[in-house]
Amino acid sequence: MGYGRGLSDHAAAKLELTRQGTFRIFNSVPDMGQGNAAAFAAMAAKALNQPETAFACRQPDTRLCPPAGSSSASRTTYTFGNALLGACRAMAAKLRHRAALALLCDEPDRLVLVPGAVSDPATGRAVPLAVLAGFLTRDDRICIDQHAMAVVENPPDTGREFRIGFPHRFYSYGACLCGVEADVLTGRVRLVRCFLTVACGRTFSLAGVEQQLQGAAAQGAGLALFEDLAVEDGRIRAGDMSAYLIPTAVDLPDTDCLALNDDEPTGPMGLKGMGEIGIHGPGPAVAQALKDAVGLCATRLPVSPQEVLAALEDAIS
Repeated sequence: MGYGRGLSDHAAAKLELTRQGTFRIFNSVPDMGQGNAAAFAAMAAKALNQPETAFACRQPDTRLCPPAGSSSASRTTYTFGNALLGACRAMAAKLRHRAALALLCDEPDRLVLVPGAVSDPATGRAVPLAVLAGFLTRDDRICIDQHAMAVVENPPDTGREFRIGFPHRFYSYGACLCGVEADVLTGRVRLVRCFLTVACGRTFSLAGVEQQLQGAAAQGAGLALFEDLAVEDGRIRAGDMSAYLIPTAVDLPDTDCLALNDDEPTGPMGLKGMGEIGIHGPGPAVAQALKDAVGLCATRLPVSPQEVLAALEDAIS
């Protein structure tokens, strides 16, 4: 996870209380289908004890959002998530202190955030967030925090040649099981079973983890059996998608997923990243399944029907 040593991995998060009493998250990392916008809204909602519908994510407008690094290296949830929770803590403290003025409370720390308001349990009185926002300037309705990912303090000598990125301090883990069928007449290989399991910190959203894994399995199957990125003289030979095969729903089995909870104490609410881990398993799993099925020792991906037929011929002879 993250960039590793030699390349500072940090993210800044901005959180704004709007005039309507809702919240706006500013995040300069794009959501390319990994679901980070929904995860950030859910994180902030839990941290501030507000409904998720009270949060909107503004991304990736770099004119308005502070720098948060790239959408890569399975780092976004961990790095930006920690920065966002820091901004949430600052926002909660600010709201308690500002609400104390309206509630004539001389102990701001006893105030609590409740959905849509700041409440004083001692008196039962509360001030709505929309009212509170009405007498705050915009600058006073914004909190910004930054988080930098820790690095390995004493890297081993074996990594001296890797000046950037070695070693990483945090890892997510996964395993993949694939079953295949090979047509002995055509050499075509069909993926008939795929099972993925990951340990990527605490499972914050089971549906989100499963969606990530199912999409990753499809991409991994494509790399294993379909997508031949042929290059000639530095140019990709496939002129368009009609000449570049990718798997469709017809080519894929139902993917079984299992998320293992392995709480990461330094992660935001125990989370780690999992943006890429699922894509790596299907390739080697398919290759090993073909070794078992037809005796093919795959040395490159994707595996072609010609290679499968050659392996079958060798087995017969």
